[in-house]
Amino acid sequence: MEYFILNEHSLHIARDIEDRCLKQFFDVYNEAKKSNFKHILIPNFLDPHWYEIPTSEGRTIRSWINEQSRDYATRVKSLIQSIERPELRMEDIQGPDVSKFYYNGNSVKLLGAAYLLKQLAFSFGSDEMWNEPFFLLECEELVSNDIKVSNVTTREHWDIYFGEILEERRKQALSSDDIEKRLKGEFPNIIFTNDASKQIKNEHSPVFLGEIWYACKKLNEVVERVGDQVSYHHVISETDLQITDESSTVKNNGKLNRYRMKMYNGKRHFFGHHIKKSSGAKRVHFIIDDGKIVIGYLGKHLPL
Repeated sequence: MEYFILNEHSLHIARDIEDRCLKQFFDVYNEAKKSNFKHILIPNFLDPHWYEIPTSEGRTIRSWINEQSRDYATRVKSLIQSIERPELRMEDIQGPDVSKFYYNGNSVKLLGAAYLLKQLAFSFGSDEMWNEPFFLLECEELVSNDIKVSNVTTREHWDIYFGEILEERRKQALSSDDIEKRLKGEFPNIIFTNDASKQIKNEHSPVFLGEIWYACKKLNEVVERVGDQVSYHHVISETDLQITDESSTVKNNGKLNRYRMKMYNGKRHFFGHHIKKSSGAKRVHFIIDDGKIVIGYLGKHLPL
């Protein structure tokens, strides 16, 4: 996990606490940024540049910045410029309709998205209801008492998250210098093309490397259970990985499908199936060949 989903529902901020809420928000982001949490997904109806995002009635983040000291305003602008803004694509979210999620009786689409994508919500402290390290939601389409969304509103929340989860993942994270060798040793049913081998050696995100390891582990387990007859149906239905194939639009478009054509065993193959949910919206493209999982590409979302 390397990104937040902005809790847009927490943006209704009373004027008298606006200054405190926004300073708290950017203080937390500055701390999270040190651990490479620079991505914040926001809904497409909010200003992607952040300055015109509404805060209290008739005001925006720009209004608030203009009232700050020059030095502090410069620091906030620098923080805003550092935010990486991958698009929140609702069509990529599989599962119940996000409009069917509720918190304290209020519809919370963005928190529903955070739950389904298993990502961290980032909230403004505009109300006590948002001042929690996690939210328990209700959903009309799910019968569960444990629809839990982890959340960060304060530095204390971030410390809880960092201390209990992120730090453990960092300890276990792999370096790009040894991951391919270790993957080959641990998971004999996983093969990397030459292109994928170069990509993994140049991958510097410890979180994404850990996610690659987890994906290979799950895929290898399926091959061990099924054997040479392993199929895409098996890897989709028998793992918790979010796997999908490319659409017919991509497959039939020469300019798009060429990005997914990779060499393996002296032949060009179309690597359409891919693991979708990962840090920074990255992808892992693979094929199944002769009872093995062949990874042909790992990295940023390929052009559409």
